[in-house]
Amino acid sequence: MKKSNAIFILIFLLFVPSLIQSTEKKEFRLAEIIDFALENNPLLSAKKNEVEARKASYQASKRLANPELELNIGRAKAFDEDLERNTGGVLLSQYVENPFKRHHRIQVYAKDWEAAEFSHSTLTLEVTFTIKNLYFEILRLKFIQELAQKNLDSIQKIHRLIEKRAKLGEIKELEAIKLYVESLQAQRELNKIQTDLVLAKENLIVLPLVFQTLKKIKK
Repeated sequence: MKKSNAIFILIFLLFVPSLIQSTEKKEFRLAEIIDFALENNPLLSAKKNEVEARKASYQASKRLANPELELNIGRAKAFDEDLERNTGGVLLSQYVENPFKRHHRIQVYAKDWEAAEFSHSTLTLEVTFTIKNLYFEILRLKFIQELAQKNLDSIQKIHRLIEKRAKLGEIKELEAIKLYVESLQAQRELNKIQTDLVLAKENLIVLPLVFQTLKKIKK
């Protein structure tokens, strides 16, 4: 487990920055990201291969055993005469399995196949769910960013008006200072949201690209 984690971290440090840089100017739709992640996820590829293997085992379990053909050739001494004769024969045999035993044996392989398909479907849903979570987190942060930007613009506009009135002596300068501090807080909040948005976008791009890199290394 520790070895796998170390490999993952090494991949992340070596490959991800260049991969992000090569794709940062391209926009992806949600369906494209999901398809890319599902196609390049090495765990999903392994699960898919397991499904195919279990399916092949199930199909093989339903086949009847091949008949056996035996050819015997030789010489034997006659029972009533003091001489030898050529002997030979052909034996055709067919193994017949108990029907009840055959039914339950086939059902075991069928359930193994069904379990492999369920495992593959479950992992597919987990990867899709993760991608969608990241995608909708970006949408949420974009909406919050727009609200924060409008709030900052409004505060700065009011601050400029108050600052002019303070210079004219209509109000105290303290009011302008308060609004200036409030504008700094709004700017800091906006910066934090923008940083979170950048990280969310990078996470959404990195996840499928790491899957692709891991798949190439396994090959």
